[in-house]
Amino acid sequence: MFGEEICIHSISNGLKYNEQRDVTKLSTILRSNNLFSLRSQNRTTKHNFCGLDYISLCDLSKVKKEDENKYCAYGCYGCKSLSFVFDKNDLEVIEPILIPSIYETEGGIKQMEKLGTSNLRYSDLFDEVQVKGKISLSLMKGIALPVRLMKDYYGIVNIDRQIRLIEDTLLSLNHIVPIYDIESYETLNTDSYTRRLK
Repeated sequence: MFGEEICIHSISNGLKYNEQRDVTKLSTILRSNNLFSLRSQNRTTKHNFCGLDYISLCDLSKVKKEDENKYCAYGCYGCKSLSFVFDKNDLEVIEPILIPSIYETEGGIKQMEKLGTSNLRYSDLFDEVQVKGKISLSLMKGIALPVRLMKDYYGIVNIDRQIRLIEDTLLSLNHIVPIYDIESYETLNTDSYTRRLK
C-alpha cells in the first residue's frame, strides 16, 4: 500500500505515543467515521496554519528517512504517533505556500493564527498538505505506528500486544484496515486479522 502518493494524519499532535491516550482517541475518531477540522469539532484553538477549517496531513512523497529529526510534519508528528493512512489521490489536497519557519519566533504563534484564517493556505512545514472540512474514514487505507520509537524511546517492549489492541479497536468499530510500521512500511497485523483483510 505504501507508495509515493500517501498522506498520513497523526492523532497525537507531536506528543509521543501513549497507549491509553492514542487508543482512546483512535476509538473516538473511528466512531465518528471522519476526521474533522477544529470548527467541525466545536473547538476554537487555532495555534496553527490550518486555522479552524482545515486538516493537516503529512505528504510522505516529500519525506526522506533523515527528516525524522527535522522541523517538518513527519519529524514533529508523523514519525512519533499513531497515524491514519490515506491515498493522496483520494483527497482534495491543498498544497500550502511554504514560508520560513516562524513557530519559535517572537510573535510567531499570532502570525500562524492570522495566516491560518487566510483564504490562501500557508505552512512552514515543507511536507504539510491540508484538506478542508473533513475526511471520511471510508477513504482510510491503514493505520501507521512508530514501531522503532515505541521500542527504543517509549519503552514499549510488547509491540504485538499494541498491534492486537489496535486491531481489536478497529474490528469492534468495523474498520478493517492494515496496520503498518511508519518507517519500514511493513504490514504488522496478526495472522487472524490478516485473514479478515482478504
